[in-house]
Amino acid sequence: MIVAFGPADPPVRIEVPDTEAGRAVAALMPSVVEAAGPGAPESGPPGAGAGSVGAAVASGARPALRLEELGPEDWLFTAPDRPPHRSDYLPDLLSHVEDALTDHLMRGLPEFTQLHGAGAVVEGRAVLVVGESGAGKSSLALAWSRMGLPLLGDDVILMDEAGRLHSFPRIMKVFWERLLEHGIDPETTLGYSQDSYELWYDPRTGGGWGPGPALPAVVARVRFDAGAGRVAPGFELEPLPTADMVQALLAGAFEPGRPPADSFATLVEALADATCLEVTFGSSVALATHLADLARSSRP
Repeated sequence: MIVAFGPADPPVRIEVPDTEAGRAVAALMPSVVEAAGPGAPESGPPGAGAGSVGAAVASGARPALRLEELGPEDWLFTAPDRPPHRSDYLPDLLSHVEDALTDHLMRGLPEFTQLHGAGAVVEGRAVLVVGESGAGKSSLALAWSRMGLPLLGDDVILMDEAGRLHSFPRIMKVFWERLLEHGIDPETTLGYSQDSYELWYDPRTGGGWGPGPALPAVVARVRFDAGAGRVAPGFELEPLPTADMVQALLAGAFEPGRPPADSFATLVEALADATCLEVTFGSSVALATHLADLARSSRP
């Protein structure tokens, strides 16, 4: 079967077998909109969000991305600009395919500034967190999702020329301890293996995805420190100058998107009315709740 993924337009297409592994690949990106073949989903799942750019199955040539099932637990994945990847372990296969899909989708969205951050929509405004890999962005996104807030993303968020933030829908990888904190049984996750420390979480089981573009209300540069969670309220924060936040956002922006020089003025204007913070946290739930409350109390 052939599955199309947004939010790039045209979408990224991948040919997968109509098997358990093929259906697992189709579940990686919430903006799957259509698939061909017996047993394939006919339309996008609820929660994909109107904020993502529309996508549709393209007709014509065979997709450049392909997954073949060579035998029981024996898969071969091929994609342009990457060596063929053969795997006998489903979690490894899904991670490799997800990375390739994300790369192709990002390359198809050069008109957006592609921010390295996580965020959610709170009553029409956006809360955004940025930080290095391992700073706790996905833990905060998970907390927002379990609160019922629609997400903008957990690693990639799109910003248009007007400074509005758009969702980049995909399922997330989080540590299994974080799932347990939110009452999620790890064995119910996609491609579960007891050997995996990071597991997939689908935001469609929580608040879904952002329903449309949103201007930022609160933007925080975050850093996880377990020690900060031992003392109430579970985080420490202080104001961050807007200029420092603009610099942090541009420094972390992904290359396939608009160049930093073209995004500078947009970011300065977008953050003019936003609260910018420097945060160290140990409790993702406490910080996610506080940042959401700040966004609710903000005014455009």
